[in-house]
Amino acid sequence: MLQIIGWLGCLYLFVKGLEILGDQGNRVNRFESDETRFAVPSLIAAILAISGALIFPLVIGAQANQISLARAPVQSYADCLKSAPSLAEMNHCDANR
Repeated sequence: MLQIIGWLGCLYLFVKGLEILGDQGNRVNRFESDETRFAVPSLIAAILAISGALIFPLVIGAQANQISLARAPVQSYADCLKSAPSLAEMNHCDANR
């Protein structure tokens, strides 16, 4: 459920960043010339919104990797000793305890 809310928030940020870039009110004319540039606060807001939306999939992917590693089965000490064919392998079990 939280992932769905996160994806919707990501989509909202992306669309909001594009909306800020597309709004004509966020542009300023420079010294009576025809050159039009973005106002600095609106440009910063758009960059932050779009970069936040693009970073979110990386965070979700990293979280999924951590969950899969946490659910991996761990061999118990007794199972390690049973499966150890030599004394060196048994010592390895003791070291990883």
